[in-house]
Amino acid sequence: MSTNTPPGPDLERMTQAAEAGVAQAQFSLGLAWLYGDTGRPDPARAWDWLDRAQRQGVAEARAALGTMCLSGQCEGREGAFDLERAVELLESAHADDSVEAAYRLGTLKLTGCGVPADRQGGAGLIETAARRGHMLALNDAAWCLEHGLGLARNPARALKAWQLAAEAGMPRGWFTLGVWLAQGRHVSADPALARACLDKAARSDFPMAAELRDELADEGADAGRALGLQVDPAAAAQAPRTRREVLSEAPRIEVLHDFVPVDARAHLIARARPMIEPSRVLSDTGSVDRSRIRTSGETCLLPELLDVTAWHLLERLHEAMGIPMENGEPLIILQYTPGSEYQPHYDYFDPDRPGSQTALRQGGQRTWTLLTYLNAVAGGGATAFPDLDIEVAPDPGSVLAFRNVDEAGGIEPRTLHAGLPVTAGEKWLATRWIRERPFVAERGAGRPEPGSSTPE
Repeated sequence: MSTNTPPGPDLERMTQAAEAGVAQAQFSLGLAWLYGDTGRPDPARAWDWLDRAQRQGVAEARAALGTMCLSGQCEGREGAFDLERAVELLESAHADDSVEAAYRLGTLKLTGCGVPADRQGGAGLIETAARRGHMLALNDAAWCLEHGLGLARNPARALKAWQLAAEAGMPRGWFTLGVWLAQGRHVSADPALARACLDKAARSDFPMAAELRDELADEGADAGRALGLQVDPAAAAQAPRTRREVLSEAPRIEVLHDFVPVDARAHLIARARPMIEPSRVLSDTGSVDRSRIRTSGETCLLPELLDVTAWHLLERLHEAMGIPMENGEPLIILQYTPGSEYQPHYDYFDPDRPGSQTALRQGGQRTWTLLTYLNAVAGGGATAFPDLDIEVAPDPGSVLAFRNVDEAGGIEPRTLHAGLPVTAGEKWLATRWIRERPFVAERGAGRPEPGSSTPE
């Protein structure tokens, strides 16, 4: 028996079986160490047990190793990113009929991250994984079917996928059904039934579910009725009705109002919330460190781990701004709680400032900032440009875009801006910084480190 046996009788038995060479026990123990079911995550031990299992032919263990390589845990080392090895492991696992590998490869192909883009082929793999019971794939397949991403647009099949997700207990499925019913989107509007579905999602603490539920009257509807809904051909498709407002011509500052639907915004918060860590800024030495000027929390959604919903938002953002996708840094999700703020700073990299060269060699100057407001903020949280006397309220679903350089490509000091303190509730924000050339992450020992903003 290992002296590092995780606690609990079930885990003790699992460890005994794994050490005796039982492949499925090795796989299960590897996942337990990976996800912290042992009391704390340990990627090194996770890799060891998963590797033993995959050597005995467990395809899903090979897929898990591939995903670890994508997430910066190759060989169990934090920060060790290996895309080539990840794809090799996933393709091998897929050849051995791994459902997880089908989902991961499908996402990579649909988004074109790490492998040649193949939207139709990627969506097909995602749909195959969904049909075989992969819950994340079911969500992504539903999104593809509603929006026509690699699959023919089919609201009826999308509805069925969301119903299956809800029936399986996934809060995102209940939330989406609630939103559709509240908006009359693809189905007949039914506020009472919408509230019942949103209540199901709220009981699992799904973002925004309680807030939307409480806007609707409680008439005691049975949420189970939503599982038998049919698409109403007369219902609206509810495409985003975006309105562009220019706040400043020089420097260019504009707002895309009503750009991101509520179901996409809630999903991004749900994805980011478990991974939030203290925010950091670029220092004079070129390192990215914590600072008193920035007291928010953040997480980075690595390109190779983007799901369909997050990637679709980025695609729409880049199309709206006329900017190539490859020029974007990884998507950052920020969380501000009461009292947290980001004091006045610039998003560009001042070439004369120590440390900037580290960031500039990753794709040149940061030309645009795209800020997506994800939720309604109870108090505070505006974005202010003090030198321009402009203040932008955090309107949920809108995107604030501003150009950090002038027409000649020189830095634009008038883009000095601040995230004002949140006084009540939370503020969630998605940030996409754009470079003048394709962004190339300096992975070094592993995962990409997106350049951070610089203080005034």
